[in-house]
Amino acid sequence: RIASVLDQLKADVIVNVQGDEPMISCHVVDALVTSLVASDAGVATPVYRLSELGEVNDPNLVKVVRDDRGYALYFSRSPVPYVRDLESNEWLSSATFWGHTGVYAYRREVLAEFQRLPSGQLEGAEKLEQLRLLEAGKRILTVEIDYHPHGVDTAADLEEVKQIMARGGSSYE
Repeated sequence: RIASVLDQLKADVIVNVQGDEPMISCHVVDALVTSLVASDAGVATPVYRLSELGEVNDPNLVKVVRDDRGYALYFSRSPVPYVRDLESNEWLSSATFWGHTGVYAYRREVLAEFQRLPSGQLEGAEKLEQLRLLEAGKRILTVEIDYHPHGVDTAADLEEVKQIMARGGSSYE
């Protein structure tokens, strides 16, 4: 949708905060833009360390596997990485799992190209549009944040965010 109005935007970096992320901090947006500009990536997106097995197994929570420089290798609704030879209740003590938040900073040219890229097999399977970029060979930089933003993926999430907002709470709660 953003790419369809790109001709009306006068910026080299465009940030998309998806509607299911009402509690995202402005500091996250600033970090994404700064990190993207300093990198050779086409896109930057925030990630946070998962600390509960329920999060790792939650298909509503998108996980990301990263390389040693912070570039995304894959996004999935499934637990990734799969820790072979251990029971799942031991995974968090032997591997790092990253959650992904639906906020993106795009370089203008990558966003323009995105709308012309065909949806790939991985995007179709996972229903994750960022996989279209990875399948096309684009680099996505992940930027570590130190909290899990309260996203809205379920009716229960919506109620929780409403309560936080009613209390005047912040994205860091």
